[in-house]
Amino acid sequence: MATVSEWVDLIRLDCPEPLDSTIARQVVQAIQRFFKETESWKLQESIPVAKGTTEYYLDLPNNTYVLMNDYAYHTAQDKTRTKITTTLPQRIEIQEGNPQYISHTRESILLDGSAGGGTLFVGVKLQPTHAVYEVPDEYSDMWFTDIQNGAMALLLRMPGKDWTNKESSAMYEAMFRESIISVKRESRKDRSRPKRSVRFNSGFAW
Repeated sequence: MATVSEWVDLIRLDCPEPLDSTIARQVVQAIQRFFKETESWKLQESIPVAKGTTEYYLDLPNNTYVLMNDYAYHTAQDKTRTKITTTLPQRIEIQEGNPQYISHTRESILLDGSAGGGTLFVGVKLQPTHAVYEVPDEYSDMWFTDIQNGAMALLLRMPGKDWTNKESSAMYEAMFRESIISVKRESRKDRSRPKRSVRFNSGFAW
């Protein structure tokens, strides 16, 4: 896990004037913004469906909540696999039979049916809260510098401080925005790079 204090220590090398607590607040805001806009912090769970139970609480990382559903599949006891449609919580109406619709609260998922038992395979996208103090290595290893750039943009944008620098803030913000766009595109598998066909020379031999 990468902790907020690790970002604070590195940012202090470039901007030593503010208090650690001030830097930490900007790091947390950058973490929140990054994962909200990229939708890249994900959780996958396999849940046994119990007859009569339509709400299941997820094993969420500390200081996170469910931002949105990503996907859901139900495998019935006869091995029939069905994709479940995402809907709004207020539209969930309990019905007899296997689940057809899924929604979420901040910490749980809601189904509209559970009569057939089976297994639910669900993926959700998470959002850190304002109390987040660490990020899993699988994400921080890839995006540590990107989050640092976001925190620097916020820190240097603070008005009337000895370290205020609007030009540098704009530069860090541009890098932060670029990384968000790139990660979001990758997360949604919406790559803009065109696929190129590969042709082999049939007359060539090894």
